[in-house]
Amino acid sequence: MVDDKIIVTPAGETTTVIALDKMTGKLVWKSESLQAHRSNMSPMDGMLSP
Repeated sequence: MVDDKIIVTPAGETTTVIALDKMTGKLVWKSESLQAHRSNMSPMDGMLSP
């Protein structure tokens, strides 16, 4: 969750990442599709170091 948005990665033909309003569930924004396939992965929080 970022601010008041829930970030979801449904992937597919029409979008890759979407943001939903956490109170209403309505679409806030969506990305263009990368034509990626769905996969299951747990989110991780961290920083990459060089």
